[in-house]
Amino acid sequence: MLDAAARLPSLKIPSLVAWGQDDRFFSSELGRRLATTLPNSRLEPIAGARTFVAEDAPEALADLIRGFVREGAPQAA
Repeated sequence: MLDAAARLPSLKIPSLVAWGQDDRFFSSELGRRLATTLPNSRLEPIAGARTFVAEDAPEALADLIRGFVREGAPQAA
């Protein structure tokens, strides 16, 4: 896992970080750190969702994914 984490900054594909805002185990700060580590990423907090975003807010997650795919890669800063 540490090896995979070390390679995250070299990821060449666009990434959507969909993060549950009400997660009790994984703080919003962790989501921000992940999005900062991944190049070409976009952080999207999902209100009312916890750890299992797909279960807690499936429609919101699906909408985000559809938009992300339609729009393409986020613009690099």
